[in-house]
Amino acid sequence: MTVKTIHYWNKQTSANTVYCELRPEDMQWVMNKIIQILVYMGEIGISRNKELKELRNWWINPNPDLPFNTYVRNKNSPYSFVSGIVNNIKFGNQRDLSEQQLTILQHIINIFSNVVDMVEEGALKVKKKAVKIQKSGDNDQVLFTKQFFKE
Repeated sequence: MTVKTIHYWNKQTSANTVYCELRPEDMQWVMNKIIQILVYMGEIGISRNKELKELRNWWINPNPDLPFNTYVRNKNSPYSFVSGIVNNIKFGNQRDLSEQQLTILQHIINIFSNVVDMVEEGALKVKKKAVKIQKSGDNDQVLFTKQFFKE
């Protein structure tokens, strides 16, 4: 496993939130990665494996460390947080990510960097028929790094 370093710069906007500018290919990598996480969690959602159930519970339960979700009037779960980003970027008016979003995404992506192997190992531990989910070949962790001058 390797660590993918993604550089970002603060972007000047009229919004009160500080947004970050990423290279287009890095923004595409982030979006693909979080969509992949959404899909993997959907696939393993029916697993009876204890460790995967714990992961699923962490994924769907509100987390006090995540920002408040104004639409549902509650703290976000990792699931609602990631889904909201995909919805806002792909279908809404948001074009960039904030520093807070990058910090939280880094944590979530890094947790999921070994999810495919964990799913397959979990299936073997419970001596069930092997569980397989699509392997992308990309199980990199990520490190978002602030740059003060644009390249």
